[in-house]
Amino acid sequence: QAKSNALVARINLDLKQFDDANTEAGKALQILQDAVDNDKRTELRPDLAHAFNLRAESFLARSQRDLASKDFSKAIQLFNQLLDEGRLDLRDDVAYSYTERARILLAAKEPREAIRDLSKAIETQARLVEEGRADQLSPYCKNLLMRAQLHRDEEAYDSAVADYNKALLALEQNKKSAASQIDSDIVDVYLARSGSQLQRGRYQEAIVDTEHAFQIAAAPNAEWDANARHLAQARALLLCGEAERRGLRFPAAREALTKASETL
Repeated sequence: QAKSNALVARINLDLKQFDDANTEAGKALQILQDAVDNDKRTELRPDLAHAFNLRAESFLARSQRDLASKDFSKAIQLFNQLLDEGRLDLRDDVAYSYTERARILLAAKEPREAIRDLSKAIETQARLVEEGRADQLSPYCKNLLMRAQLHRDEEAYDSAVADYNKALLALEQNKKSAASQIDSDIVDVYLARSGSQLQRGRYQEAIVDTEHAFQIAAAPNAEWDANARHLAQARALLLCGEAERRGLRFPAAREALTKASETL
């Protein structure tokens, strides 16, 4: 019955029927909690942890962040207990829980706590990517970008650049086996790193990153939407122009900005 309730909750979430989703997720949780606590059905703990995640998602959909955070915390506690017992197949699940709780902390303007949770997720996802889990590459890189932005907000630019470097390394190493989306991901990281270099006054390094981004975006790629590629090229040129301007190279800045306008 719990699996049925969980399935209905997931369908309701997909249909944006968030109140119904929350109700069904709550029913699944109650059944599983009773089975684990009262009937000592310890083998159901993974299902219970997943049910906490599911209800947390429904709380988030209803903008009830505090309740969502509590459920993600309960899921994290359960997943970590199971990992300690050797359930390594649940590592991606706990990484997801940490990521979602980090997003809530970020919305609550608690950046240091968000960095702590992101770091837990990143550590786990890095191992999974190293083991060949291609499905973890995208969430791993997204978390690195999120943590890098938090470092930038705190003016910890070296830490931000270190995270961008890790993301680029992972994307380049997995380029052959990953989906076509990887080119746009690499461009996004180059542009983000360029922005960080710009903030700390390293204008030439910022320009080099924009050049890498532009070259990738300008290369033919049938599976990358042409409009999106042109936009990426324009973003690279705009950043390049700004770096040239700050470096007091005004003719080069004007040229880059003119090309950006023509690209758009």
